[in-house]
Amino acid sequence: EQVKGQLLDTLGWVCFYALSPNSPFKITPETRQQALDWAEIFLLDEKSGTAQIGARVMKKLLERNGLRADEAEKRLNLLVEKYNGLKDDSDETLRVALLNAMAGLVAQDSAYKVNAEKLYRQIFIEALNSKTDIVLESAIEGLANIDKTSALITLRTRGFHNNPSAN
Repeated sequence: EQVKGQLLDTLGWVCFYALSPNSPFKITPETRQQALDWAEIFLLDEKSGTAQIGARVMKKLLERNGLRADEAEKRLNLLVEKYNGLKDDSDETLRVALLNAMAGLVAQDSAYKVNAEKLYRQIFIEALNSKTDIVLESAIEGLANIDKTSALITLRTRGFHNNPSAN
């Protein structure tokens, strides 16, 4: 399992690099599709560590353009489904990994930023209710990636200026 995870993580990085505009080599759409399929399998796994790898790889493969709109939407929704399926007592590291993947997909250079914003904004806002600093930080990063001014207003309105966390 660990070797499979490391191989998928590496494949995600290779695909991410190959899909960048300045890459000296390219991958076929079929290779990307197979990597997305494996990322989905990992993401939907019950084991936290496996799902975290799936989320990381899914993010890398969705940050670059080149997928049909319906395919991109389906993959963006998988992160929402996994996040919403977490129980309150779930492993916080998985929750953070999913929020980090979503935050990366709403970042300025993400190919599917607009679609991801629609899906993830409310998740980030709801995650602000968490008592865990690392969850809060990931949610805030996501909101800031969408719109820094709006994020600041939301944080001030919700009293975050009094938050004891240094971050």
